[in-house]
Amino acid sequence: MLLGAARGRLQSGGRRGLLGGALGRQPGRARWKMGGREVFLGAFGGGGLIFGDGGGGGGMGFGQGGGEWRRLLAGVGGVGLNVAMCGKGKGRGRGEEPGCLSSSASEVGDVSEGVKSGQGEAKGRKGLTLVSGCCMMPHPDKAYRGGEDAFFIAENGMAIGVADGVGAWALSGIDAGVYARALMAHAREAAADFEPGPEAPREVLRAAYAKTTSLGSSTACVLILDGRASILYAANVGDSGFMVVRGREAMFKSPAQTWNFNCPYQLGRDTRAYQGPDEAQSFAIRVRAGDAIVAATDGVFDNLFAEECVGVVAQAQAKGMSAGGASKALAQAAFARAGDRRAVTPFALEARANGILYNGGGKMDDITVVVSYVTPAGGGGQERSKL
Repeated sequence: MLLGAARGRLQSGGRRGLLGGALGRQPGRARWKMGGREVFLGAFGGGGLIFGDGGGGGGMGFGQGGGEWRRLLAGVGGVGLNVAMCGKGKGRGRGEEPGCLSSSASEVGDVSEGVKSGQGEAKGRKGLTLVSGCCMMPHPDKAYRGGEDAFFIAENGMAIGVADGVGAWALSGIDAGVYARALMAHAREAAADFEPGPEAPREVLRAAYAKTTSLGSSTACVLILDGRASILYAANVGDSGFMVVRGREAMFKSPAQTWNFNCPYQLGRDTRAYQGPDEAQSFAIRVRAGDAIVAATDGVFDNLFAEECVGVVAQAQAKGMSAGGASKALAQAAFARAGDRRAVTPFALEARANGILYNGGGKMDDITVVVSYVTPAGGGGQERSKL
């Protein structure tokens, strides 16, 4: 079990998975449990997945939303694409538990040590595995209760997830972070029961959703690696999401799933008002050793453009930083941008595009990042951060 305080000081225990989420309610403190999972549809053309694997030749891409598969594009090869997939109704494509908890960028800790995917059950696997690290920084106004984000890293290391509790519940006196943390806790448990495959992440979400009875609602993104097939499967509901970074390129970035500006799809008990797991977008991305997977809540993607995320991760890898170090660097960058009232941000540009009066700059929010390095299985040894 992992136990730590809000300044990122965490002590590792005996379990291998990681489950993040502030469970304590004392000001400035949080309890952490250890704790992971995935889905998609792929399209291979000329030896490459057209969502950005860079293979030659043609191909076609498919996406699933609202329970139906949709053909998105055809005749594309050797190009990295950012493809939007929509759910049913008027939703449109726009494209978490925590590892370190802090209310300021300078206090973020690193919890990647001991969260090595290639150990334990993953040790005897052939193919690829994940080495994951995570970081969370709650909104300063929510730091006393740990924020509303959550994440998990599976016990076998092959699945990760992030969730973002919807803050509007606070108007009714409800902490949506409780829902998000419960959802990720159940997702971690469910991840152990499914083999990697196109429907696995959605099934994990279904199982977690069925067991989460707390009041509230949350976005959610679950990813599972099939190490033998070198395919990352993912399921996403709302405006949390993930990226696949290769070198200094974003090979893929999931689109956000929203009804309108700043109104994401969200999982909740009342399906008359909220969505269920069947509304999740599904993805399958070809990956290879050396890739970095970034799963994050909108506190990152509202403040940093894709190319900026790529730059931070690529620099971290070039410096030999651990996955935990990379997640910390990304969280710090997002936090700094959130407090910059003059910055041009994805959130500000989208607000203007939708005719919303917004003074510009960053958007302060909870920030949660899980970074996973794709590595050959059986590499052995715990990773050490170089911060």
